[in-house]
Amino acid sequence: MAENIEPLVRLMPPHPGAGDIIDWGLMERSWGDKFPADYKSFMEYYGAGAVSDYLSLLAPEPRVRKGVESTLSAMEMESLNALDYWKTIASEESGRDRVICWGLDASADIPYAGIFGD
Repeated sequence: MAENIEPLVRLMPPHPGAGDIIDWGLMERSWGDKFPADYKSFMEYYGAGAVSDYLSLLAPEPRVRKGVESTLSAMEMESLNALDYWKTIASEESGRDRVICWGLDASADIPYAGIFGD
């Protein structure tokens, strides 16, 4: 068991059959960045879904390529929302111009996102 998920698994054991099998290489190539280890572990043990009807963890989905009509999956749609907000508070000099959102809460906050740049 990954060290970063062990305390959570002790407090909130996953139900039988929980967890998702994800091609992380495909996801990371699609988004152009690596997903954090704790998110990967969470998906492995629990999978996408809600915690106490408040926190929602999104399933990773490949990002739509430029020139292809988007289906606006949950991850892509919330990532675009987070990017719009990020652009209002970050300076261009930050060099961080990409956002991946993998979770949100019932208060319409986006507390689970990575902000990336070159």
